[in-house]
Amino acid sequence: TEFKVRECGRDEWNRFSRYHYLSGELLKSSRCYGLYNPKNEIIGFCAIIYFPHPKKNNIVKCHRIVILPDYQGVGLGSMFLCEIGSLYKRKKKDLYITTTLKNFATNLAKSKKFVCTRCNIVKLSNSCLATIAKKLRKVKTATLVYVGG
Repeated sequence: TEFKVRECGRDEWNRFSRYHYLSGELLKSSRCYGLYNPKNEIIGFCAIIYFPHPKKNNIVKCHRIVILPDYQGVGLGSMFLCEIGSLYKRKKKDLYITTTLKNFATNLAKSKKFVCTRCNIVKLSNSCLATIAKKLRKVKTATLVYVGG
């Protein structure tokens, strides 16, 4: 079965926002991509943002990625992000993703196209986050970068 990746409009996010595990927000600076099934129906959405870094100017980050529930669990999210990683690699950009989803991070690492750069526990110590920090002391995250292959 052939799935296609191509740019899509921000308005497509409306179909996917309720399925994102963190929030339904989408940054205005996002460049949006859709994953389309053989019937040309959008079944996945990914938003990429430029990531400012003091030493490197070629970093982009996956801001949001969602696969519709009927299509989850068969590796389409990993395949989708690998395709987008390849697209940005050709543009001389490094694609990073930070996720709290253990299975997603594991599948990306198993693909050999992503390398884990950080897997740790982030402590919420910012005073602005004091109320959240009382309820949630630690958030487990993994950061991976697309290397191709």
